[in-house]
Amino acid sequence: MTIRQVAWTAGMMDFILAAYLCRTFLTFHRNLFWGSLLAVVLFGSAFAAAILRQEILAAPVQFSDLFLLDDLFLYYGLGGAWYWQAALLAAGLFILVSALNLRRPTHIEMILLLPLLGLGLLCGMKVTAPALAARLVPPIVQGHSWFPEAAWFGQWNAFLRSALHYADREARIAALADEVKPDFGFIGSKLEAPAPRNVHIILLESFFDPREIEGVELGGEPFSPMFQTWRSRGGTHAVSPVYGDRSPDAEFELLCGLPATLDSSQVIYAQLAVDTVDCLPRKLAHLGWWSESWVPVTASLFNSQSAYRRIGIARSVYRDEMDMSDLDGEALSAQSLLRQNLAHVRSLLAGGKPFLNYLFTTAGHFPFSLDTSKRPKVVRVEPDSDLLAGFVNNIHYTSAAVEAHVSALQALDPDGIIIVLGDHPPPLPINDARIRYPAPPQHQFEVPLIVIDGRKGPLSLPARVPTYHLPFIVADLLTEGRFCQTQDCPTEHDVAIRPVLGGVLRLPAGAAPELCPDELQNEPCRAAQIAADAYRLAAYSLTERGPDPHVELPPSPSK
Repeated sequence: MTIRQVAWTAGMMDFILAAYLCRTFLTFHRNLFWGSLLAVVLFGSAFAAAILRQEILAAPVQFSDLFLLDDLFLYYGLGGAWYWQAALLAAGLFILVSALNLRRPTHIEMILLLPLLGLGLLCGMKVTAPALAARLVPPIVQGHSWFPEAAWFGQWNAFLRSALHYADREARIAALADEVKPDFGFIGSKLEAPAPRNVHIILLESFFDPREIEGVELGGEPFSPMFQTWRSRGGTHAVSPVYGDRSPDAEFELLCGLPATLDSSQVIYAQLAVDTVDCLPRKLAHLGWWSESWVPVTASLFNSQSAYRRIGIARSVYRDEMDMSDLDGEALSAQSLLRQNLAHVRSLLAGGKPFLNYLFTTAGHFPFSLDTSKRPKVVRVEPDSDLLAGFVNNIHYTSAAVEAHVSALQALDPDGIIIVLGDHPPPLPINDARIRYPAPPQHQFEVPLIVIDGRKGPLSLPARVPTYHLPFIVADLLTEGRFCQTQDCPTEHDVAIRPVLGGVLRLPAGAAPELCPDELQNEPCRAAQIAADAYRLAAYSLTERGPDPHVELPPSPSK
């Protein structure tokens, strides 16, 4: 089929499926007028949200997106802008009117429900009896086989396809266990006799070099001198697991050293079930380090409070313990967060024990709001776009605040290890033919990365470093190179791999990255896929409740 034929067929299939769902919805409503109005609101909103997701995140809607709705409203909800409050109110009114208009369908009308009941039965069987389901009904969304090619496009098709894919999860775990042994990455390594150096990790929301956006002209330099130097020296990039959203997956990799390779759109933090995970904070805790996280969000967002404890962070500081008076939109400004944390770092240094200090600045989150009374937009952009200008000027102020913070840390703690990186590239849905963004898949996940080795200064690193490599780098610095002499460090491999949605990136040292789609089976890509599957099986095992004992953490060293 040609691209035009596929697009036309996909549109027709989307229309037919939407018509069926609307008619089925109406069978439960007493008053046809109100039922029709509610159907238009429900399915129109769902379709608009799916289109918006495609435009912002360059990916179709997924069934597992439903599991993120509570976190979406936690971040933007009642304390957010008026339009989020209006959306919550509209949802409440929709549920109320629907409840008042409900009726019991007739026996004949129940026939309409058979396809949906069949789909539910199929998914339920795949979830509750995966081995039996795998024998009776193979994964129908693997390859194209009988599944129409056009059904791989379109919003409703993508959603239902992803539901079937999600239901196959248990069967996929069983299949992976037959093919590979789990590779737990840094979690499965052993850290011994590290030097008592402090570790400062600064993760930056949507932090990205605006000059890498093709087609954008800037009327000024958005980066502070430290990041300009980073760029002039070749600009090492971290290769994130995600694009545009799902920051906790980048956090998990940064702190645990294992690729976050669960089902698409699923945040691994929210699924951790084992009591303890031997990530970098926990390994250091065993050796006498104190660890803290400073993240200016609600503690329950993405289950982060529980997740941080599981990975070994002894104290987590959230927005309810911070001065939240200096905001950019809904987020605490980077300047305020870093200033508050620096004051606390002084007390940690006075305590005398080594520590890991982890910060995540959420300023610069989409839609890139700024308090222009304090931080006016000083970098002009072309094409003229409020969204683009907001992003670029957020980068301007964040980079300056980070450089000031790093300079202060170097003065206070000259032997400390400092890591600065972005969580993922920003979502920038700008409808302008001059802009070519996001980058091609081979480069779509790249963000700035700086690693400072105490008095030795910035570390020389490969051009691209997967985010999950960073705990290995920290451990090797703490042991002056002994760690990677005794452990299998992926940083020492000739080719790094980066599992991403829909495939694996091969990152050969000194060469251009190569995308290996799931269906590509040449020898290098097959080897990369096997390694990614071993990581995936390990990540899946962390979502099952295990007998791992709870580890007591040391007392806080701060005075």
